Amino acid sequence: MIAADVEDSIVMLNVELGSYFELNTVASAIWTLAEHPCTVAEIHASLLEQFDVEPEQCKRETMNFLNDMIARGILIQTSSNA
Repeated sequence: MIAADVEDSIVMLNVELGSYFELNTVASAIWTLAEHPCTVAEIHASLLEQFDVEPEQCKRETMNFLNDMIARGILIQTSSNA
């Protein structure tokens, strides 16, 4: 996986699969946080500080993004503790 910052987003290329992703500002923030070991609760708390979003919407959309990245093999879940 190759990732690069481009303005307010992150562009990712999976060379093996030929997949290309462009992450918006919020997804880029999640990706940046997830680059280092952290919990979903830590990601959620950081996003609530950075963006004007309702807590439940933030949690739901964060989980959707993380689950999608896990399903695609881009992120690896190391624990079920959140």
